[in-house]
Amino acid sequence: LILTERIRTIGELASGAAHDFNNYLMTILGRTQLLQMNIKQKFLREDLDVIEKAAKDGAEMVRKLQELNHRQDTREAKPLYLKDLINDSLMFSQQKIKAKTQIKGQETIITTNMDPSLVVSGNPAEFREIFTNLIFNAFDAMPDGGELKIETWREPKTHEAIVIIQDTGCGMPPEVRKKIFDPFFTTKGRNGTGLGLSVVYRITTSLRGDIEVESEVGVGTKFILYLPISTEIPDQEHKPVIAISPKIKTSSSIKLLVVDDEIDLLKTIVEVLKLKFDRVDMATSGKEALDKIGECDYDVVLTDLGMPEMSGWEVAEKVKGLLPASKVILVTGWGMHAEDELINHEAYVDTILSKPYDLHQLLMIIEQVFSDDQGASVGD
Repeated sequence: LILTERIRTIGELASGAAHDFNNYLMTILGRTQLLQMNIKQKFLREDLDVIEKAAKDGAEMVRKLQELNHRQDTREAKPLYLKDLINDSLMFSQQKIKAKTQIKGQETIITTNMDPSLVVSGNPAEFREIFTNLIFNAFDAMPDGGELKIETWREPKTHEAIVIIQDTGCGMPPEVRKKIFDPFFTTKGRNGTGLGLSVVYRITTSLRGDIEVESEVGVGTKFILYLPISTEIPDQEHKPVIAISPKIKTSSSIKLLVVDDEIDLLKTIVEVLKLKFDRVDMATSGKEALDKIGECDYDVVLTDLGMPEMSGWEVAEKVKGLLPASKVILVTGWGMHAEDELINHEAYVDTILSKPYDLHQLLMIIEQVFSDDQGASVGD
């Protein structure tokens, strides 16, 4: 209860900052996906994939901050290969590992022995948060270098997936070991928040798993995770081709207006949309948007929610008053708070899109609003 209240307070304080972070992440994600569309070299595309995945995971963490004083996430879990999740986490940790190696000249050896067939079920960003936190914790415990060992296997008696993350670091005395999962407890002084391992514990238990720790001063620390095994087969991960179906309207016939006061983000979105549509205009305020609407009958208006002088809700209402047939997509970095307000504005807004969003997702939603209007379904 104490943890819930303390984190709820943090969530309230962080709400405004989360909105700004979502804008930054949206720009990073958008520009990264634009580069992915234009770069052919495999090694560069792999680096861009890491940036894209990190931006999406950052967005997931911001979303969870926004939910701390809100309702719980109800999205369905999906089956995932455990080995892939751990490898992703190691990839995210590479820069920290390299930096420590270069600064101190101390080498840390990483060895892995993982069962490639193990499948777990959940949110991939949450799993990566667990493993990244534990990997970072291991490296922080080995300031002079050492060995990080990661193993996974299937426990036949309990039908669980076992994950071992073991370091040869400084270790912990019993009095510290008892407190490491307590929120805000840290041995890192001003360099630590005391939230990393408590978050690991919370996520692990929410996944119906468990975590134990063994540690000896001067020898090292071993974290043991017990995770339920999923019997489902994960979908093969593939990147959707960014394209829009011509069956509903030809791209040249759809006229779009994008409204946002964040210039860098606005330019990114317009640049993407211009790859698919001939007429894409932009406005940096609600007033400018209304001036442009007086000059053109736009099919779609994509407007940000949080803008000075005139909010996205107000823009949507005025757009529907001037162009009743126009589709209004409200874009927001405020998370589920906007969804709660939709009930008061549903006559003016056709759909809500949360930042940061995937470019493919944006194009599919534009297609969907026309598909719904004509009684068709996307991809039919």
